[in-house]
Amino acid sequence: MLVHEHDTTDDQQVPSYSASEARNHWGKLQRDVRRAGRVDVTNHGTVDFVILDIAHYEDLARAAEAGNTKMQAHLENLHAAFDARIARMQTAEARKAVDDAFAARGRLRTRPKAGTSF
Repeated sequence: MLVHEHDTTDDQQVPSYSASEARNHWGKLQRDVRRAGRVDVTNHGTVDFVILDIAHYEDLARAAEAGNTKMQAHLENLHAAFDARIARMQTAEARKAVDDAFAARGRLRTRPKAGTSF
């Protein structure tokens, strides 16, 4: 059996097994997961799966949940801003401004100036 190791961005050697090696040498793969925290399983030289130990998995799940919480807070802020804008659009002043805009029918209040030479 040939187990390959490759470098990751954190300078840790990660064991890599082909899919058939993973199937045929499951016990060694489990020991490598416990030692390294993860094992890459490749298919035709490309990482197809990553097997993680439970601690790494739980760390990733907590990080994802924290990211979801931040995203939810951001979405709630956007929702509040949207609701505030809609509320401003429902006022009598806003209605009058829209009515005035439609009543203008292209008429300008003041004559436009084409520049300092006119």
